Amino acid sequence: MKEKVTSLSEAESKAVLRAVLAGQTVADALNVFGIRYDEWIECENNEQAVDVLEKAEAYFSMSFITGLMERCRQGEWRACKEFLEKRFPERWSGKPLETQVRKTEPISFIIDLGSELED
Repeated sequence: MKEKVTSLSEAESKAVLRAVLAGQTVADALNVFGIRYDEWIECENNEQAVDVLEKAEAYFSMSFITGLMERCRQGEWRACKEFLEKRFPERWSGKPLETQVRKTEPISFIIDLGSELED
């Protein structure tokens, strides 16, 4: 049975960090080195690395959105439209929100006004 690999060399760690900063997911960047994300994330030795890579993902996201918004300001409306549709689908997708309707049997009410009408 193949042994689980849950740690990276310094060079591999730097390569994973560069990949995440370039837009790759952590899971895909780890997979290049034969490491499964779900096993890696559970390893106690990786707490600091998890923190660094989460920050790298946030940095990439911020950088990407900043660049995208600059393109929008320059008149590339399609880029802006696509971003808004994906980021805020309820407001910008132009598609009605799906609602869940529970099908039930008709409800019958019986109102007895007999005693009320006698007075």
